[in-house]
Amino acid sequence: KWKTAADTVRNSIEKVVSKRLRDHLNGVPVRRDLLDSMIEAYDEQLGRKASEEELMEGLTDNLVEILFAGYNTNVGTISNALYYLAKNPEYMRMAQKEIDSLIPDEVIDESDLGSKIRFDVNKLTTLKNVYYETLRVAPPAPLVARLLGKDVQLSPDLTLPKNLPVWFPCEYLQNKNEHWPVFDASNFNPNRWKSKNPFTPGAYFPFSSGPRDCIGKNFALLEAIACLALLLKRFDFAVGDNYELRPLFNGFGYRPCDGNTMKVGMRLVPTQRRDKE
Repeated sequence: KWKTAADTVRNSIEKVVSKRLRDHLNGVPVRRDLLDSMIEAYDEQLGRKASEEELMEGLTDNLVEILFAGYNTNVGTISNALYYLAKNPEYMRMAQKEIDSLIPDEVIDESDLGSKIRFDVNKLTTLKNVYYETLRVAPPAPLVARLLGKDVQLSPDLTLPKNLPVWFPCEYLQNKNEHWPVFDASNFNPNRWKSKNPFTPGAYFPFSSGPRDCIGKNFALLEAIACLALLLKRFDFAVGDNYELRPLFNGFGYRPCDGNTMKVGMRLVPTQRRDKE
């Protein structure tokens, strides 16, 4: 089943890539997007026009990686965000008020919602702050790894040699008060992101950092904000009875888990918003 599902995804992506390459070859105008940027990047990296075979293999591999990396990490982050909003309903109300100002009520019940709804994600600043704060409190993975490209001297008595694997504890740093001068780091508070400098440099990197940071982080942001906006437009959320969030590391990243039963999953209770009835 897994192999069949994986082949289905890859074949679908190959069709998209193939069509875009044919459009370029035939001079058909195309929208400037991530795929076009990746095509140009291959040409620049190779120093020549990449062949169709090179582009088909390379682009498909990278797009599969972006799709699954975004899905695997974002599902947990979206669930966690709803959990923290349910535990802190004042922030849920703030986010819903902002969402209501951008998304008209009459659109929500349309069957072809995707073709009719349009909103600017960048205007949902409260929801973006909720997303950033969720990533701070519960990052997709507890650690970020790097391989040193040269010797690094940390002190007169300590030098880390080239090719040494180094692990950075993002979960620890992102929840340590000394790195977060605005509001208590142990509390979920999206308002900290209204500050110009909410954290000390190097203390926040849920998608890693630098030239090798996550290639899918912007896609993950758009996907999460769009999903949360549509859910919060229609529903209020409460935490299920006797549910206690305790993230569980499954080898790839964190997954929501019930700390009482140790079952993987999120238990939330959605109800139709009273102010929308």
